Amino acid sequence: MGIIKRDELLNGVQVTPITFEVTLPVGTYKRGMLLGKVGTVHNLVGETNYPPETIDCVLTEDITLATQGQATAYFEGEFNVDLLLVKEGATLSDVVDHARKLRIFIG
Repeated sequence: MGIIKRDELLNGVQVTPITFEVTLPVGTYKRGMLLGKVGTVHNLVGETNYPPETIDCVLTEDITLATQGQATAYFEGEFNVDLLLVKEGATLSDVVDHARKLRIFIG
C-alpha cells in the first residue's frame, strides 16, 4: 500500500485517512484525482460512465499503468479542494455532496 503523505492534499487532521487498493484501467493518473467506481473498476470522475455520483475515493500518488492494475487511494479524509482533480468538463462542486456521504470531506 502507498504511504500517507501529510502535505497540502490532506486538509486536516480531524479525520484519519483510510487507504485501500483500487483497480484502474490503462492510463496516467495524478495524486489527488477523484476516482469514481463502476463495477469493480475505478476511473477519474468525469470520464465516460463516471459521473459525480460514482465518487468513491482519492488517488494517493502519481501512477502510470501500461495494463489494468492496482493503485492506492484514500477512502476517507479531509482534502484541499485546490489540489483535487476531475476530468475537464466536470466540476468539483458536483462531487462535494456525494463525497461527504463517504466521509471524503472537501474544503
